[in-house]
Amino acid sequence: MLTKNQIKAMKKAIDVIYRVYDGNGTIEVITQRENDKYKEQITTIPVEIYGNIQSAFEMNHAVQFDAVYLTIVSLLKESDELILAFRRDSKTNGLMEKNGLHGDSLELIINRDKKRMTFLINTSCSLNNSGRMIQG
Repeated sequence: MLTKNQIKAMKKAIDVIYRVYDGNGTIEVITQRENDKYKEQITTIPVEIYGNIQSAFEMNHAVQFDAVYLTIVSLLKESDELILAFRRDSKTNGLMEKNGLHGDSLELIINRDKKRMTFLINTSCSLNNSGRMIQG
């Protein structure tokens, strides 16, 4: 469940990392320290994972200028449940497949009471190597 301090950090974010490691999900919010704008501070928010993903990574830079991200944080409320949905090959089409490419995507799901809101965070087109959004 999201806390007031986590929402505050998300609203001040400059970069955001969405990560799954050993099946555990986190959103890592990078902000500037209040007393030193040249140093960063990281707030780690544990989140649920949709599906059977063991390892995944996506980083968005300069989110203070990202319209989708700004919309998401404007909607957040205390006690919302955040879920990362890394979707393997969800955007792969025939041409990509023929050329050995994979189209993965990341969605952020917000559960609030009986409501569910889903936002597309990013898509990735890559070879099946260490640069792929979803590993393993």
